Amino acid sequence: MQGMTYSRKFIVFMGLEKGWLGWLALFLLASALIVSLWSGLRRPAASRNLPMLLLRSVGLLILAIFVLQPAVRLQKVIRKRAHLVFLMDCSRSMSVKDDPGGLTRAKKIGAFFKDNKDAMDKLASKFIMDFYCFGGRVRPMSRTRAMKGPDPVEPKTDINGALTEILSAVPAGDLSGIILISDGRDRSAKAGPVDMPVPVYAIAPAASGELADVAVSSVKADDFAFVRTPTKVKTRISITGMDREEIPVTLLKDGSPLVTRLARIGPDKTAVVELPFNPTRVGKAALAVTVPDFPEDTLKDNNRLEFSLEVLRDRIRVLHVAGRPSWDVRFLRELLKRDPSVDLISFFILRTPGDLAVGTNDELSLIRFPVQELFAGALDTFDLVIFQNFTYRGYQMRPYLKNIRNHVVQGGGAFVMIGGEQSFSSGGYDGTYIEDILPVNLTGNYGSDSAMFRPKLTRTGLYHPVSSFAATPAGNKALWSRLPKLPGCNLGLSAKPGAAVLAVHPFIKSPDGSPLPLLSVTEAGKGRTMAIAWDGSWKWRFSGRATDASIRTYRRFFRGAMRWLVRDPSVAPVRFIKGGGRQPAGKPLDLVLKVMRPDYEPASGARVNVRLENGNQNGQVFQAQGTADHDGIVHIKMPAPAKGAYKLVAEAFYKGASLGQVKDITVVGGADPELLDPRINREKLQDLAKASNGSFHVLPFDLSNLDIKDPKPLQVTGQRDHQLWDKWWLAGLGISFLCLEWFLRRRIGLA
Repeated sequence: MQGMTYSRKFIVFMGLEKGWLGWLALFLLASALIVSLWSGLRRPAASRNLPMLLLRSVGLLILAIFVLQPAVRLQKVIRKRAHLVFLMDCSRSMSVKDDPGGLTRAKKIGAFFKDNKDAMDKLASKFIMDFYCFGGRVRPMSRTRAMKGPDPVEPKTDINGALTEILSAVPAGDLSGIILISDGRDRSAKAGPVDMPVPVYAIAPAASGELADVAVSSVKADDFAFVRTPTKVKTRISITGMDREEIPVTLLKDGSPLVTRLARIGPDKTAVVELPFNPTRVGKAALAVTVPDFPEDTLKDNNRLEFSLEVLRDRIRVLHVAGRPSWDVRFLRELLKRDPSVDLISFFILRTPGDLAVGTNDELSLIRFPVQELFAGALDTFDLVIFQNFTYRGYQMRPYLKNIRNHVVQGGGAFVMIGGEQSFSSGGYDGTYIEDILPVNLTGNYGSDSAMFRPKLTRTGLYHPVSSFAATPAGNKALWSRLPKLPGCNLGLSAKPGAAVLAVHPFIKSPDGSPLPLLSVTEAGKGRTMAIAWDGSWKWRFSGRATDASIRTYRRFFRGAMRWLVRDPSVAPVRFIKGGGRQPAGKPLDLVLKVMRPDYEPASGARVNVRLENGNQNGQVFQAQGTADHDGIVHIKMPAPAKGAYKLVAEAFYKGASLGQVKDITVVGGADPELLDPRINREKLQDLAKASNGSFHVLPFDLSNLDIKDPKPLQVTGQRDHQLWDKWWLAGLGISFLCLEWFLRRRIGLA
C-alpha cells in the first residue's frame, strides 16, 4: 500500500479487538490500581506513601498500554452507489384485467416502466438497480426483460418470503429501498408484514375496489362412486362485485350437461349446491362444474373446474355353492363374507334329495337347494360362480350346466371349481358343459392323492396376478416355498391348450405325462374360469405352521383371483402406473405404463402408442410412442397440455399382436388459489409501506415523484495500522517503575 493516500486517521486499541482476554487483563490492571490507591491513601502516613503510589500507578499504566496495544489506523474510504431493488409480482393473479378491455396487471408494469424511462435512467445514475420477479420464489431479471413486464405464471404469492430473500441477497447497509409492484394478494403463512430495515415503496397496479367475478371455488366428491348408484358432487360458488341472488350451476360429463341447479347466494357472497350424478359405466369419468360467463364477469378462467371420478362396479356378486361343510369351505366363506367389495350368496348342501326324510319339505328346517331359481332366473346377476367340492348329480341340475357355460362364454361371467371328493371327474363333470369351460381336461379318473405336498409354481405362475404375491419373481418363489403343505389333491387332470398353468404338483404327473396341474386359468369366450385341484387352502390360514405371511397370502390369493376373474383394471396386462389423476398445469406429462404378455411375463420390447384426447371434444391433442424395457416398463413424456380434462388411451403391441388397450383420465390444473379472490389487497401494501417508512402508490404513477433516500454507503479500500506500543524500552520502563517502588518501600520500612 505504499504511495496510497489515506483519508481517515484514528486511534484504535488492538488488544481489545482480540476478544475477552484483553478485556480481562485490562480489568485486572485497573482493579489492582484502584485497590493500591485506596489502601495507600487510608494509611496514617499517607504523605509518605504518595511517591510510592505514584511510582506504582505509573508502572501499572505502562502495563495497561501493553494490554490495550494502541495504534494509529490509517484508512482509505470511498463512497459507493447503493442498490435499489425493483420487486415485481409474477403470480397468476397478475394476469387479471381490472378493467374490461384494459391491460392485465402484469402488462401495466411494462407500461409503467415505459412511461418512466427518463426517471429510470436518472435513478440508474445514482443507484445500482436490481430487478426481480417473485411468486412462490424469487428470480432475478435483466432490466431489458423487466421493461416488458413479468410473465404472470407463478402459482403462489409470497410477499414476505420475497422481501426476506432480497434482504439476504443485498445487505441492508447497501440497500436504499425496495420498489414493490404487486396486487398484495399474499398467500404466505406469515400474515403480518416482515420487519424491514429499509423503506418499501409499494405500488398497486390499480386502485382497490370490487372486481366483478363469479368463481367455482371448490368441488367435493368421493374418490370413487359405484355404477348405477346415485352420488352427489358438492360445489361452492363465490361472487364479488356482482348483484346476483341466484347462479345456475351445471355438472358436465365429457362436455355434455348432466344436471343444472340454482345456487342461492348468501350474505357472505357464497353458495353451496349439491349436484346429483348417477354413473352408468365402470371406469374413470371426466366431469366439470361450470357457471355461466356473465357479461360483467371480468375473470372467466375460474368459471369452470374439472375433476375425475373413479366409477366402480357396485360389488362383486358371488354365488358360492359348497357340497358339504369343511374347514376349507368355512374359511373361504368367511373371507368372502367379510370382504366389503363382495355381495355373497352362499349355499351349504346339508341334505340331498336322496336323504331319508321323516316329514314333508314344509316341515323340515333345512330348505331345498333352489336350482331353478339360481341357475335359470338369477344366474346373470352373478359376476362369479364358485363350485367348491360340489357335485350337480342328485339335484336335476344337468340341464342347467349349459346355462353356466353360456353365462361365462357369452355373458362374460366367471367360474371357479375348487377340489374335493365331489369335484372335477369325481363330481361327474367330465363330458359336461362345465368341462367345456374349465382350463383342464377331465379323464374320468376318480381318484385322489392324500399325501401332503407343497405346490410348485410354474414360470407363468411367478408373474400371474392370481399367484404373484411379491414384488419380484424370486421373492414370489421364496414366499410359496415357505407356505404350509396341503393335504392331498384331485388326480386325472391335464391342461388344455391355451390354458395358463400357474402351479403343478411337485412329483405327480398328468395322464399326458406332464406335471399334474393344480392351479390353472383360462379365457372362456367373454368370461374367465379357474380350476383349483386341492381343498386345503385353509391350511395357509389356520394351522400349526401358519404365519402372518401365509395368512396374508391366503387373503391375497383369493382376492387376486377374483380381481383377475372379473377383469379388474388393476390386473390388466396393459395399465397406467403414473399419468392419470390430477396433474399440475404448465408441466409436461410424465407417463409410466406396465406392459405384460398374455402370460403376464414382462413384454420386453413391446411398442406402446399413447393418445391424449380432449375429454370434452374427443379430439386428439398429442400422440407419442414408447418401448417397454426388460421389466415391461414404458416411460413416455408429452408436452404440457392446456388446463382441462383429457383422455389417455394407450395400446400395446407385442410381436405384431395387440396386448390390449387401457384408458385413463387426467385433469390438468384445478382450482387456482390465485384466481379465487383476485381483488387488490390495498391494506396489505399500505401496512407494509407504513411499517418500513416507505410510501404507497397506485399505477399510473410518476416515478420521479418518489423520494428515495441515498444512504451513500462507505467502502474501505485500504487500511494500515501503525503500532505505538511495540518498544522494548517501554516495557523495561514500566517494570523499572514497579521495581523502584518496591525497593523504596522496603528501604524506608513501609509494608
